[in-house]
Amino acid sequence: PDLDINDIKEEGHVRGWIPVGGFADDCCALYKGNPFKGTFDGGGHTISNLIINSNLTQVGLFGNMAEGGKVSNLVFVNPTVKVNDGNLFVGVVAGMAMTDTLQNIHVYGANIIDANGNVDATVGGLVGQSTVYGEISSCSFNGTINTPAASALGGIAGDTRTATFVFSSTASGKFTGKSTLGGIVGTTGTDGQVFDCHSDVTLTA
Repeated sequence: PDLDINDIKEEGHVRGWIPVGGFADDCCALYKGNPFKGTFDGGGHTISNLIINSNLTQVGLFGNMAEGGKVSNLVFVNPTVKVNDGNLFVGVVAGMAMTDTLQNIHVYGANIIDANGNVDATVGGLVGQSTVYGEISSCSFNGTINTPAASALGGIAGDTRTATFVFSSTASGKFTGKSTLGGIVGTTGTDGQVFDCHSDVTLTA
């Protein structure tokens, strides 16, 4: 069926967005064990002023994306992700993605921040960790990532592994972490590839 998809502007929500499919904290048990497995086509529309402030293990628009999920054709303007003690995988689009596709997603003016500076998380501008034949293409990230205790941090993905590809993507901004920082990817594992990408980033570790 045809869907009437419009731009979304988030305003006035103190708690912020509850990530879809993230592992639960005490107040969000409804979401435990239900990762996102579908297709989300944004149709080129914009989500503005998204705020994510959650203690879930995996945080983003989608906390946990399961095998075969796809997010595409979406723009974020001025998203804020507040990194909290319970977070292990952090990204604007997804905390963790397995065998998933992220395509034509663009993030502008992002602020990913650990205010206390003590959370050892895996942090990516788009996705914290992408694994098992994931594919990230034609995406971009612009913004500030200030997570001084993060052990893996990248403008597109904090960590990729098991034949995950990142290509034709860009990142810009200022990133601060503890170790293993990259303009595009922080760390990458077996058979992972990053190609046809560009970063213009200030890295501080």
